[in-house]
Amino acid sequence: MRRSFESDIRLLVSGRAGGPAAAVGIFVFALILRLIYLVQIRTNPFFDSPILDGLFYDTWAREIAAGDLIGRAVSYGNPFYAYFLAAVYKVFGHDLFLVRLIQHVFGATACVLVYYTAGRLFNRAVGLIAGLMAAAYGIFIFYEGELGLDSLALFFALLSVLLLLRAADRPRPGNWFFAGVSSGFFMLTRANILPLAVLIWLAAGFKGAPKKRLVKYYAAFFTGMILIVSPVTVKNYMASGEFVLITAHGGETFYVGNNPEADGTCKHPDFVMPNTIKGHEDFRREASRLLGRELSLSESSRYWFGRAIKFIRDNPGRYAALFLRKIALFSNLPVEAVIEAKDVRLIYEVPLSLEREGLGELISRKLSLPHREPDLSMFENFVESWLSPLGDVKIAIVGKYIKHKDAYISVVEALTHATVYWRRKLNIKWVDAEEVEKKGSEALLKDCLLYTSD
Repeated sequence: MRRSFESDIRLLVSGRAGGPAAAVGIFVFALILRLIYLVQIRTNPFFDSPILDGLFYDTWAREIAAGDLIGRAVSYGNPFYAYFLAAVYKVFGHDLFLVRLIQHVFGATACVLVYYTAGRLFNRAVGLIAGLMAAAYGIFIFYEGELGLDSLALFFALLSVLLLLRAADRPRPGNWFFAGVSSGFFMLTRANILPLAVLIWLAAGFKGAPKKRLVKYYAAFFTGMILIVSPVTVKNYMASGEFVLITAHGGETFYVGNNPEADGTCKHPDFVMPNTIKGHEDFRREASRLLGRELSLSESSRYWFGRAIKFIRDNPGRYAALFLRKIALFSNLPVEAVIEAKDVRLIYEVPLSLEREGLGELISRKLSLPHREPDLSMFENFVESWLSPLGDVKIAIVGKYIKHKDAYISVVEALTHATVYWRRKLNIKWVDAEEVEKKGSEALLKDCLLYTSD
């Protein structure tokens, strides 16, 4: 019997839509869109002649494929992608169409991971919507078609999140180990995952497990991560004699975004030659000149990181303005349209906070409406009454489902508004209806005003 449109909608809203068939559908839909895009960009003059980062990784991968597995210096750039490219070149030859096709397969699989992750956190309907949105998201498709690590980074980021959720739900050493392995691969594509890995380690201690078991989980997670990352660290040491965990370009990158000439874009200093894949050598030579001695790549990275930190420390106002501009550029907004959503003590302060930030005037200007000062006295009075009550009132709520307090949220909000109106602080006493039958109402409710909800 054919389902009606209304029943399909009810199924979607219920969260029961989806399953393996939905995952396959999302993958096929995502891959079709990516194949269409790949065919469209095939005639781009830069398709087979990469530039900038693409040229850097392509050159590095060719050297690896030619037999230079170790190199002569520490890794500059994220090494996993270079070795991934080298493996493709070694097996299939220098075929950039195939490289992009493989990246699009990773991207389509990442959409499936979005589906499963969102489904696990919310429900299948949310997962289905999120997966389809990811499949059609143009930014994902674009970067998967470039020679760069973003498609792999996104895939391993999502896989790590999904495996970490699984490990948290089913805390076994094996689950934590595979979460660590995936996080290790993610770290090789985006080294800034390391602080997050430490936070995950610390957060795991709050799950109430015995200490001996926690030690096993910690050990399994970091064993998996170290197993993946350590070969790169060993390679760096063999190439340079220095201990560098993954890469030695973090300092220069941080300085590009945080220096007296920075404007929020990728604006390199004047001493760096434009449109070159050897910018790291320009940074190293300039640092060596300023310090009067020859520096290695890792020493140069530390030097420029220190210069960036000094700029931030000495110019807090300029840095704050620069940071605001970065947010505006990231969001494709003018600087004045960046509104700070400050933490507030209660939700009814939000309109007051946003008005102080100028949101009302900004909206009026965008809609070409005359701006008038809003009358927010109702919110001001409510907030003042909430924060400065003249006394307390204790009210008992008698119900059958008091373990699930959200079932009474409308009642609680109504009582809250009523008590705030009279400038009183609400104290709720939750009383199980069955307890009233057993013990009597006088013992349980004698010090309360009574509200019966069932």
